[in-house]
Amino acid sequence: MRYQQYNNNRNYLWLFFFMFLFFGGFRIFFVLFTLVFALFPLLFFGLIFFFLSNSILKNQSIHTYINTQSTTHNKFIELFARTAAHLMKIDGEVAPVEIQTFKNFFITQLNFQGSSLLWVEDLLKKELTKQHNLEELIGEINSNFNNETKVVLLELLCQIAYSDFDFSSSEEALIQKISKMMGVMDRDYQYISNRYKKSSSDADINKYFKVLGVDKGASQDEIKTAYRTLIKKYHPDVVAHLGEEFKKVNEKKTREITEAYDALKKQ
Repeated sequence: MRYQQYNNNRNYLWLFFFMFLFFGGFRIFFVLFTLVFALFPLLFFGLIFFFLSNSILKNQSIHTYINTQSTTHNKFIELFARTAAHLMKIDGEVAPVEIQTFKNFFITQLNFQGSSLLWVEDLLKKELTKQHNLEELIGEINSNFNNETKVVLLELLCQIAYSDFDFSSSEEALIQKISKMMGVMDRDYQYISNRYKKSSSDADINKYFKVLGVDKGASQDEIKTAYRTLIKKYHPDVVAHLGEEFKKVNEKKTREITEAYDALKKQ
């Protein structure tokens, strides 16, 4: 509780204010008001010019980058980013950390920077604000890409989902739905998704079985067959039409497959 204090602080303040107005304060207020009114159009148009200039420079930078890439590459990146936005919103509102995780994925996995990073940030921002229909996006994917490319897209979506080390059931359900809509074979989907489910207690040898998509205790012939199938499916040349960054993704993948095969064939 605040007890009443009978001092004159407030009265003195009001007295000072009226004396200030009486001895020239009105003129000062009038001059300041006139100055602000005169400068307002300049400040207003200055801000408009600043934001428009930034937008023009950003668009020009992205436009220049896009023109250096193939049409197939650009379509794949745009459709992937827009589909990933659906995945990010599946659990509700998108947290800032999820957006940063998305950006970090493109930086670390696909070596995006500068104009290319500005591009995917803009794609994500627009898709999160006003989403395209998922069926429309998948229809575009099916119209433009073969099965091998769709498997790569599915792999990248799983990486996005697991990048926060929490492959939730809702994320898994959406990825499975996308897989079916794209017509990806069940065994390809199972092979990819199983590798991203929690398996912190797995020993290295179990991890290698999972990489090759074979059961623990598989025969050497089964291991060799799985190895040859995966090496062919994830060969860098399969995604050469998407650009160098995707060739590097598959090169990393084939190294993992080879490492697993080398470890298991010694068992």
